[in-house]
Amino acid sequence: MDTELLLSFFIQFLIVIVLLIIIYVVFMLTIFKLIRKYYHFPIPAFLTKVIDNPIRRRFIHKPDLIANRMHLEPGMKVLEIGPGKGSYTKAVAKQILPNGTVYAIDIQESVIINLQKRLEKEGISNIKPITIRKVLIMAPKIRKMALDKRASAYLAKSNPLL
Repeated sequence: MDTELLLSFFIQFLIVIVLLIIIYVVFMLTIFKLIRKYYHFPIPAFLTKVIDNPIRRRFIHKPDLIANRMHLEPGMKVLEIGPGKGSYTKAVAKQILPNGTVYAIDIQESVIINLQKRLEKEGISNIKPITIRKVLIMAPKIRKMALDKRASAYLAKSNPLL
């Protein structure tokens, strides 16, 4: 009898702890969004792991579903600004195979380095990670480049809460 009561109490305690953690994370993300609304700054690289997490990818913002909404075609050139971990970038890249290219641009070099490592590990070759410094150097060439889609604009339109 005592072990059942103790086990029941322990399970309830764990549920409360999990709920408190979820409430804390939602609260912190809300505060973060409010601050970014009035004070614009790049997201720290370590937060890409918080924002692009398995729960969000599986239940809230499914990368393949979002890529499908973009009406991508093979061979397109797509620009993504702020690729983060690259989950959505990979979904877009998969849809524009065989000759398509995704140009993933970020202001933070650490995000681009992490993305390059991930792409090399997974053997993905049609994503070109670029830092903003390279973009500024290549600006004359980029102006002449015809892009078919801008992924970041589609992601923002598909869910205004992003």
